[in-house]
Amino acid sequence: MHQHKQSYRTYPAKHRKSSDSDPTDNPLGTNLIVFPDALSIHPRHSQQMKPHQVECFNFLIKNLADENNPGGCILAHAPGSGKTFLLISFVHSFLARYPAGTGRPLIMLPKGILGTWKSEFLRWQVENIPLYDFYSSKANSRSEQCKILKLWEENRSILLIGYQQFSHIISDDSSDRETVMCREKLLRVPSLVILDEGHTSRNDQTDLLSALETIQTPRKVVLTGTLFQNHVSEVFNILNLVRPKFLKMQRSHAIMKRILTKMDVLGTNVRLKTISKKVFYELIEQNLQKD
Repeated sequence: MHQHKQSYRTYPAKHRKSSDSDPTDNPLGTNLIVFPDALSIHPRHSQQMKPHQVECFNFLIKNLADENNPGGCILAHAPGSGKTFLLISFVHSFLARYPAGTGRPLIMLPKGILGTWKSEFLRWQVENIPLYDFYSSKANSRSEQCKILKLWEENRSILLIGYQQFSHIISDDSSDRETVMCREKLLRVPSLVILDEGHTSRNDQTDLLSALETIQTPRKVVLTGTLFQNHVSEVFNILNLVRPKFLKMQRSHAIMKRILTKMDVLGTNVRLKTISKKVFYELIEQNLQKD
């Protein structure tokens, strides 16, 4: 998880074309890392990036661009720290790295901020990449939605979709051909999934979390201004969404042992090998309330 608390804007005062920038002009100097696999920050974007955003860009590459073990990650950055611009820059670099037909980003977000994302994409675009969504085209029926999804799949492009729309399509158990096709494309086609206001998906009592878990790509990014919610289990729900079976990984055992040791001091005697996820979450929450 990458965290940043400082709050300031990173957008320029006026719209600039990609031709306005000089590729050799990099105010961040050696902070800009060019990766051998060609996944690097576009020169126009690098001129506007703050050091914490460059650090975060590298963090995204480390998690998402590993060919052998790609996975997801969480960006818990304070509002105003430039998450939207950062992810737009990363999406452009990601599409440049996978130009052939494999790069199909899916951006999921609350319906109310769809316009913001689209306008920011237009502001920061370095090439003309189509943006598709169901709202602008008034695609309310499954057949209309299938047409949009087919365009997205067949063209090097980006799909933006609301959380409710996505959840309704995935949880629709109808067996008609168009509904099945919509479900299949949303789960199979994305090569990168960005979840803005990603803490929306933290509740495991809703259809949304289970629907998001069925997306096939392991490359999922949760964007949130604050990760910490009312219940410890909700934090782990988000973590498990981007890194399934995280607690079962060998490198997680040392963290769990350290936590359980602290709980032993507080009077709770539990063993790592026998503890379930649910009990682990409850123990953390109980001890946080005590201490």
